[in-house]
Amino acid sequence: MKTGEEAGTLAEDAAAADPDEPSAADEPSADEPSADEPSADEPSDTADASGAPVWVAVMTVLVALLVAGVVTAAVFQSRVQGSNTQAGSRQAAVAVARTAITDLTTANYQNPQQYVDRLKPLAVGNFLSLFTNSAGGFQDVLAEGKVQTTGRVADVGVQRMGAGTAQLTVLAYVTVKNSQTPKGSERVYRLTVSMIQSGSKWLVSNVEFVR
Repeated sequence: MKTGEEAGTLAEDAAAADPDEPSAADEPSADEPSADEPSADEPSDTADASGAPVWVAVMTVLVALLVAGVVTAAVFQSRVQGSNTQAGSRQAAVAVARTAITDLTTANYQNPQQYVDRLKPLAVGNFLSLFTNSAGGFQDVLAEGKVQTTGRVADVGVQRMGAGTAQLTVLAYVTVKNSQTPKGSERVYRLTVSMIQSGSKWLVSNVEFVR
């Protein structure tokens, strides 16, 4: 099929043709392919030689780019998820340590059992044994000295965090009232808190007073 521009050129050539030249009737029919021209039904060697390889090359590049993009996105997403998981685990450990030390440094001789019950769900290992085996004696000490303490955690720092274990440093201010100092006095404590991850929860396994 001829384009509009080609058809216009052919019309101009036909208008300017010499009358003595053979008429259109003497010319081969448009429906009859010339011996020098390839039939419309025959595949073009040019299309096969240039068009197809170019198309294949373009598609190959596009597929390669898509695959590379998918791989890059998967790696990036994996890194982001890993980072988010680690950050979430770190925050959870810090939150539990803060709660445990606040509860540990806050006691009231009028209700010693509440003090023990509050700490047990956060404890494991040596820290849990401290309340399980010595709860009675500890309650007696609170009652005899009429001890009341109020703890406040000022700062929590992560010293080390591994697969399911963590070690944190906690700075706490504690106001202590007892029979000798009824008005109370403030003390500063620095504690090392060891923790173990149990499922999705962090538990305190040991506490050491640095000061």
